[in-house]
Amino acid sequence: MKKKIFWAVFAPYIILLLCLFASFFYLKNSFALGLTKAALRESFSVFYSESIYQIENYENYENRIKKLVASYKTGLMFYPWLIRSNGEEVAVPDYKAENDPGELRSNTSLFRSYIISNQPSGTIFRDSGSTYKYVEYKALGQTDLIVAMVADVPKSSMPAAEVALSSITFMILLILGVFTAWLVSNNLAAPFGKLIAYAAMLFNESGPEEPPEFKDGDINGLAFFLKGIDSRKVVYVDQDRNPITHMHGSAMLEKELFAAIDSKEQFAVCEIAVNYFVAFMNRYGEYAADELIRFTGAIIESMCEKHGFQDKIVYHIDQNRFVFVAPPEKAIAIVKDMINSFDSHVDLMFDPSDREKGYVLSKDQNGDIGSFPLACLIVAIATNRSIPLIHPLQIAHITNEILVYLSRRDYSCYMADRRKTDRTPYAARLSKQPSGQQGEQPEAGS
Repeated sequence: MKKKIFWAVFAPYIILLLCLFASFFYLKNSFALGLTKAALRESFSVFYSESIYQIENYENYENRIKKLVASYKTGLMFYPWLIRSNGEEVAVPDYKAENDPGELRSNTSLFRSYIISNQPSGTIFRDSGSTYKYVEYKALGQTDLIVAMVADVPKSSMPAAEVALSSITFMILLILGVFTAWLVSNNLAAPFGKLIAYAAMLFNESGPEEPPEFKDGDINGLAFFLKGIDSRKVVYVDQDRNPITHMHGSAMLEKELFAAIDSKEQFAVCEIAVNYFVAFMNRYGEYAADELIRFTGAIIESMCEKHGFQDKIVYHIDQNRFVFVAPPEKAIAIVKDMINSFDSHVDLMFDPSDREKGYVLSKDQNGDIGSFPLACLIVAIATNRSIPLIHPLQIAHITNEILVYLSRRDYSCYMADRRKTDRTPYAARLSKQPSGQQGEQPEAGS
């Protein structure tokens, strides 16, 4: 366990470290060249502005510009250069002519023909073996003078990391990573070992007799480490589970419904609601209401298992609503047994006085006080036997419509949608029945 944690921490670190150093060595020259170009443009802009000022304010501007060029003493890397539009050299810095005449002649022959043929302004870049060469030039107004700023940048002067310094830095960071990974693995291995041993005991394997004691630091370390394990899946599953029953919710139900629709086979969607749930909660409180919901969910799951669906997922999609999907021939049998079991045991959720009266004094969702029947189950069943079911929203519309129709019943019952073509709501259909004629009625579970 300790080795696994060590490599889980150290491996990403060393990969990141190698990527950083590789990026540095790859990009350092490009970055330095970019800075050099920016400095060249800035120097050229200043010198050009000063030259234009001389032209606009003095008649002997050419001599003044020659003096500016000749006295330019910022070093060998950048220097101004004054030529005529026909290529004649007018002035170069004295400092450059005295210290580097060979480089000066080389640049003159290299750039003069280009500048003559590409006026009035432009930029030139050359990689000349051991040197990077730049030129920024522009004609001085309506004169025949062209001012340029030339840069001779030796590659050896580029800001590159020395091999020794880079190696030392890399080794220091590597040792730091090893120490950090060792420290983390050493601190996490012990609580993980305790946790695994305790889990083994819970599964009737070898393990400690007493539950392990965890320090605050152990718990924080476990939580931090486990948080990154398949985090997207953990978050998704956690968000889709109801906090009261820990059953899956609407997201997983939608996937199963689409799978059932795509299978082209017959299926039934049973949506179960605890009727008069709000009155029960207002009478006995939220804790008792949660117990009623857990009780209902357990009954639904046990009835599915009783009919051979041990792995059948029951979905908790709303405060008091559950859904499961089953073959049509099995759905009715499961619902009947579910209602019978619920009615046989739900009395235990009520006070003896309320059980004896057969109703509770409470408030409805609007806050109106009244007497309400004891909680019961109402079940809506939508199948694709008579009509095609093509989307979860269509299914939800059918089941919700039936549940609204059944919500006035004071006893547990179910109804399966048997309409084929007429999509008139149940309430509207019953209101249109001739006097004395009975419409479609719900069926009790017992």
